Amino acid sequence: MRDQVSNNSLKIEHMKKHMQYLFLSASIVIASFAGCKKKSNTPIKPDVSNFSATALSPYTIGTTGSILITSTSLAAGDYTLKYHYTPFDTNNTIYQAATLVMSNHTGSFQTPILTDATGTDFTIDTIINSIGNGVALTTNNLVALVDSTGLMTATIGSSSFRVVSVAAEINGNNLSIGGQYYLFGPGSGTQIFFAIQNYVAAGTYSFTNDFWGGDGALFTYSGSHMVIDTARYGTIIITATSPQLSGSFSVTCLDSTKMAGTFICAAP
Repeated sequence: MRDQVSNNSLKIEHMKKHMQYLFLSASIVIASFAGCKKKSNTPIKPDVSNFSATALSPYTIGTTGSILITSTSLAAGDYTLKYHYTPFDTNNTIYQAATLVMSNHTGSFQTPILTDATGTDFTIDTIINSIGNGVALTTNNLVALVDSTGLMTATIGSSSFRVVSVAAEINGNNLSIGGQYYLFGPGSGTQIFFAIQNYVAAGTYSFTNDFWGGDGALFTYSGSHMVIDTARYGTIIITATSPQLSGSFSVTCLDSTKMAGTFICAAP
């Protein structure tokens, strides 16, 4: 009888261990399945639905510049930026990479040493997160670092141009805004000049024949056609007067060619 009881006890103990083994195996399978279910095949990419880049430092030749990144959609952490830049005085485009640390929706990176006496265009092409997934940037990714005297950019016909060393001067109630057009490649620069009569404050001003384009070299477009210097009529809009003067303009030249652009410079 004792042997039978002992055998039964051994059988029960063996069954208990077997059940524990089955329970443990099932738990491992369930946990493994749950872990696999959480894993996604979709790579996590930086979210650039909200993104902007602006100049953080003044332009100083011979030093580096700083570009500020602001984004409410990018998660905090480390990123790699791929970008390219072109100094105003050359057609050479240089490609670079920089480290960006985002915290509290902002971050910044340093540019290479600025070599152009007038300015440099920067374009941020791609942002890559710490696991190597990247996304291309197509909007709000352009920054112009320019000398402190200002910048004017515009299009005329199908061509674009820029004016640097833009300055404003006020004499009584007449405001003048002018600067040097920086010509890419061979040739010489020229000047662009607006004169606003009866200037009072920020607002919209119309003018007739108060625009001058230097020697005309500024206005070559569509191959060999040359636009006549003096504007027939136009409108200039002053949007801010302090701490810098800024705004936009639209001009119709004597040959009916239209020109439009924006400007920013130190307040007069």
